Amino acid sequence: MTFAAAHQVTLDTSECCKCGVTFAFPWSLMRRLRENGGTFYCPSGHAQHFTVTEADRLRKLLEEANRSKTRLVDDYAQLQREHRRLQKRVSAGVCPCCNRTFTNLARHIASKHRELTP
Repeated sequence: MTFAAAHQVTLDTSECCKCGVTFAFPWSLMRRLRENGGTFYCPSGHAQHFTVTEADRLRKLLEEANRSKTRLVDDYAQLQREHRRLQKRVSAGVCPCCNRTFTNLARHIASKHRELTP
């Protein structure tokens, strides 16, 4: 008695960086090599490897995103501090442009700093 079994394999292709030959191997092996690193060989026997694993690449992206987020939070806090300082000075009658004190700051800004008025 004989049995027939069908097995489907998805292949991924690669090109040797030394001799240029195109070859294929199972997709699951390619995924594992990209994620964890490791050496594989082309049909001509040249050793190949992925210099940056997928995990390393994603870790680097996450670190960059975290640095960017920290920088944005710090910049936002600095802008809030500056805004509060300017509000305090303006409420005390100090012109934000020429740093002089006026009893009627609105009139001074309207006459001397027209670019600031809407």
